[in-house]
Amino acid sequence: MSGSFLPVQSAGHADLLNSSLGLRFRFGQDAGNELGKPVKRALRLGANLMIGIIGGMGVYAGTDLVDKVSEMTIAAGDRDYLPVALLSYPDIPDRSAFALGSGDGINPGVIVNELIDKLVILGCTVCGVACNTFHMESIFRHVAERSDILMLNIVDETAAMLGAHQSEVGTVAVLGTQGTVRLGLYETALSAHEVAQVPLPESAIIRVSNAIRDVPGGLKVQALMPSDSAVANVIAGVQDAVASGADTVVLGCTELPFILRSEQARRQLGKIPVSIVDPGILLARALVRSYAPTKLAAGSWRVNI
Repeated sequence: MSGSFLPVQSAGHADLLNSSLGLRFRFGQDAGNELGKPVKRALRLGANLMIGIIGGMGVYAGTDLVDKVSEMTIAAGDRDYLPVALLSYPDIPDRSAFALGSGDGINPGVIVNELIDKLVILGCTVCGVACNTFHMESIFRHVAERSDILMLNIVDETAAMLGAHQSEVGTVAVLGTQGTVRLGLYETALSAHEVAQVPLPESAIIRVSNAIRDVPGGLKVQALMPSDSAVANVIAGVQDAVASGADTVVLGCTELPFILRSEQARRQLGKIPVSIVDPGILLARALVRSYAPTKLAAGSWRVNI
């Protein structure tokens, strides 16, 4: 790294990064090497420079969203994929605890707003946050009105997609953290798109919360190889939702789709008459569409089990 310069969006960005990170940055024509050419071309065409993702809530959710952006991108080789900057910061206060009034009183939105400043410095012009509960109005409002970067909303993207396929979707139930479910994170957005909803029974709320947070075995700490207990709890939650009248179940926590890595979970879900929705996929599609609409791959509103 010491023998080359990294191109960035502006001379001001270069000065700031040089002082804060101790790296060597140059801007525009001053870059004078191969790394500078794509950036100069992007600036000349007025193109966006990078997709930004805030992760760490939990830590696997951010990397999963990066993977989904790649999966939703039309590409024939390395250089066809889109530039993505992931800032994974696990020390963000618990979103459910804040929303339910049981946390330390520090608003996660304030912390994330400061982290987004760093993504803007790196040249990001569109951003997604890999956490459903973060999109509570009391939290998300701290980043929603930024003028220097487009903030996408995972809840709004999901509700809009379900509303557009209303005849196939039917009645929806949302699984998620206790904050997401008890405070009705998805209710207003789904109602705005005239999507019918059914509440979860208390037993399902508790079991899904356990699947996410149990130590050991919860998806927060064991996402890549889901435990039998996490799979059993999520499957039970889906079954409870269907028994309550749901035709479609939204996996409304970014950890929940990790159960689909389990063959056991996929087999059991395949036997249940329900459509499964992963909001992370829909957010990834929105990120690609916002950054480079011609690069958006074909996709569906529901998960192919």
